[in-house]
Amino acid sequence: MSFGWKIGIWVGLGLFVLLAVLLLTGVFKPFEPNVQSANLVVWDVPAHERVMGQFFRDYAEQNPGVRIDYQTKSSDTYVSDLLEALASGAGPDIFLLDSASLAKNQNKIAPLPSSSSLTQDFLAKASDAIASDLIDENRNLYGIPWSVDTLALYYNKDYLNAINVPEPPKTWADFQDVSRRLTRRSPTGVIQRSGAAFGLGRNVVNAADIFSLLILQSNNPFYSKSDKQFHLNDAVVVNDRSQKFGLSALQFYAAFASPSSPYYTWNSSLPEAKEAFASGRAALYLGYARELPDIMARNSHLNFGIAPVPQLVAGDRTSYASYDFFTVSKSSPVADAAWQVLASLFDPAVEKNIVDQFAIPPARRDLVNEKPVDPILQPFYDQVLSARTWRIPDKTVTRKIISDALDAVVGGVLTPDQALDRIQTQLQLLVPRS
Repeated sequence: MSFGWKIGIWVGLGLFVLLAVLLLTGVFKPFEPNVQSANLVVWDVPAHERVMGQFFRDYAEQNPGVRIDYQTKSSDTYVSDLLEALASGAGPDIFLLDSASLAKNQNKIAPLPSSSSLTQDFLAKASDAIASDLIDENRNLYGIPWSVDTLALYYNKDYLNAINVPEPPKTWADFQDVSRRLTRRSPTGVIQRSGAAFGLGRNVVNAADIFSLLILQSNNPFYSKSDKQFHLNDAVVVNDRSQKFGLSALQFYAAFASPSSPYYTWNSSLPEAKEAFASGRAALYLGYARELPDIMARNSHLNFGIAPVPQLVAGDRTSYASYDFFTVSKSSPVADAAWQVLASLFDPAVEKNIVDQFAIPPARRDLVNEKPVDPILQPFYDQVLSARTWRIPDKTVTRKIISDALDAVVGGVLTPDQALDRIQTQLQLLVPRS
């Protein structure tokens, strides 16, 4: 073999090794084209405009070839407007969804494949709840959130001080006891102050989430993606006794609105739960971090605190997750460019800036130990990694099914067993068979 041939072989081998190193280290990404120019339309809701509008404007300024038309749509008609626009082929390239709307709209999304470095980074850095939701069985990615909100316990400090309770309840048993002690009734039995805004569906906006939380805390599956079945009515043997955790959760919740219960503290004549807490007519309230500004605006003199959500057993830590995310339309002609924008949204420095402005906890695992912009938010930060959720087939219908069943139990229309059967049967009908 000539010397020239030897040199050619060694050069070829060297180039091959160099290419392999670049691929393995992620320097060269053949599956992620560098989009030089694109015109993108983004749909969002007005509540996000100040912060997210600035994010998209900043991205466009830093990437001159990308033009972004950021639009906000009425929160009241956002879902119907989006569906109509997507169906007509004139929808946005990037649009907002919330975690409870993913399953119903998954077929409208152009997922990012598992080969993408963004998908791999998301799987490694996102909290378990959102990774479980937004990564499918083939490891394709369906969206990018910037935060994970969780249910926590809002409590009125003045009312707890008055009954000499030094700290908010940590377990549901303590929650029952404190609520009972805080409830105030007139001589005729009218509830003048509720111990807890808890027990019905019609005037407790987070009722379906609270019911879901109670079941998930028992380690009983709400819904299994593997068999596409609900398991609310499953019986589990514990200490040689058969128990239905779904039934126990329903009975526990409804007891707070049952006049015959020793824990009776809530009824349909009371205001909506958040309003009742903000006005001082309820001492305990389960709500999200995103509700904090509204509560403070309703009553700037309210002396309240926020604690982790109560648990079945002291020391456990399971809350319920809820979040918004941006995703890419299946009909977008510039899906690659759209995903590059969302990759920037998942950057830790970008996300930290956004969650600080919104005053909500982050979605990234590596940001949960950062100091929140306000110390009152710390309980929400502490629950991000242990929060759980389940795949809701249709947000509006699901919440109505659960809410109506809870009210039917309190009203004596259904027994708890019948209500649980109805919830499971009606939810199962919402799940596609294929």
